[in-house]
Amino acid sequence: MRLRGLQVVAIFTLTLLSADLAAAQASRQGPCAQIIAACEKAGFERGAARVGLGIQVDCLRPLMQRGVQPRRAGAPLSQVDADLIAACRAANPNFGQPSAPPAPLTKGAGQ
Repeated sequence: MRLRGLQVVAIFTLTLLSADLAAAQASRQGPCAQIIAACEKAGFERGAARVGLGIQVDCLRPLMQRGVQPRRAGAPLSQVDADLIAACRAANPNFGQPSAPPAPLTKGAGQ
């Protein structure tokens, strides 16, 4: 029983250390990576939009568009400094923006 308790503590400690390491790594990678790290630290993940924890739809897009978080979001928005968002926008203006829909095909195109 004592061994199981130690395993839980070890896993918890490793999780905390990896989150801190990810945040430190993001700070070296630039402002957009720091925003991604903040969203991940708040509990948002890739592929989790169905449950309101999608990193793109529920965290990055609202932060970058200065918008309101969707009601269905499963966690509160990350607290990100406005200067960091501005720096990310300057580095990558399309970061956190929805993808453009494909252009409609016009008659005669490609024929």
